[in-house]
Amino acid sequence: FALKWRAKGDCQSAELVISHGTPEFEYGGSAGPSRIGSFRTPFVGELSLGTVEILAPGYHAIVREGLFGIHVEVRALSGISGRKVLYPIFSGMAYVSALYTDMTPQLSAAPRTLVSLNKLRPG
Repeated sequence: FALKWRAKGDCQSAELVISHGTPEFEYGGSAGPSRIGSFRTPFVGELSLGTVEILAPGYHAIVREGLFGIHVEVRALSGISGRKVLYPIFSGMAYVSALYTDMTPQLSAAPRTLVSLNKLRPG
């Protein structure tokens, strides 16, 4: 899958959008006729993680960086201390998640419609 930020209001990183596009391969070129020379995956947003609350203007902050990934933080408006969303983003991760601190999660499937959501277990 691929990830991309979607702006909402003055926050440029308000929602993390997830795409499961199908890769398109181009064969040939300097790699040889039967080898993949390049590929691209068209971005088609299918699901996004965000918050109900208004977020701080500007962009996200990378608060932790390692060899295989990063932790990205998006904060609430200034004056509301401690409220934030932390997105752990790692190479090869199986699913996208977020840790909400004193904020309300908001899932969106725009431009589609999210028909139902079932909670499988506490957490």
